Amino acid sequence: MTKIKTFPVASLKLDPENPRLPESLRGAHQSELLRYLYDHGALDELAQSYIDNGFFPHEPILVVKERGQVFVVEGNRRIAALFILHSRPEADGLSFAGINPTRTRLAALLDVPAFELTNREDAHRFLGFRHIGGIKTWDADAKAPGFRRSL
Repeated sequence: MTKIKTFPVASLKLDPENPRLPESLRGAHQSELLRYLYDHGALDELAQSYIDNGFFPHEPILVVKERGQVFVVEGNRRIAALFILHSRPEADGLSFAGINPTRTRLAALLDVPAFELTNREDAHRFLGFRHIGGIKTWDADAKAPGFRRSL
């Protein structure tokens, strides 16, 4: 079984081959990928969650090393939010209105848990499950504190 490792956010790259991106962005520069995710990915919600709760270690990203770089093959929105919070060069001035993390919180978000995969093919079965048929959303009642559904 693969162990969870810790990777510095600064060492990670957004996936320019992410199948969820528009075809026109395949192979794009990191700043273009980040701008697209900022404009379309509700990253502010993730950023606020990180400020409130940190990065959940039981929700690791998936990474693969290629051409001497570490690409995020699962978790691009999460890493994009962290790039912006950390004012990475790729963020090119992007920010979240009303979200002002402390230095202590930012320091706690410098590294993230990840499964390092041998190659992209290792991720395909998991990603197919996760994004096509797996994780289901809960209705509002099921999310309510103290709610019990009788079966």
